[in-house]
Amino acid sequence: MIRSAAFRRWRVALALLAGLALAGCASYGGSPYGNYPGNDGYYPGGYGNQYGSQRFVATVVGVDARYGRLLLDAGDPRDYRQQRVEVYFDNSTRLYYQGRQYPVTGLERGDVVSVDVVESRNRLWARQIEVVRNVREYGGYRY
Repeated sequence: MIRSAAFRRWRVALALLAGLALAGCASYGGSPYGNYPGNDGYYPGGYGNQYGSQRFVATVVGVDARYGRLLLDAGDPRDYRQQRVEVYFDNSTRLYYQGRQYPVTGLERGDVVSVDVVESRNRLWARQIEVVRNVREYGGYRY
């Protein structure tokens, strides 16, 4: 009888330890840096790991303001291959044109942009966008 009571206490202690271990692994669903859609909690700037950032130049194909997405063509225009890239943005994303800041939704089809992105949760998130060539200044969009 003494042996079975000790065994039960031991099982209860193991169950409590397992519960505590699982609770330590659980995520509270937030980040100390803010609840940005692209934030994995690694980078206080709002998106993923700061060491994984990339910069590339692309042509805007479409802007989806409702879902915060840009469709870009990052292909080389000399070889006529299109490499479509979907990049997400939010209120933390900065768009610059001629040294001034504008809303990202002001981009138009045909604008050529330089985009600084990070990958987070299998998506590319724009941290900063700079308009390299405004489509309105160069005679419209041509493909």
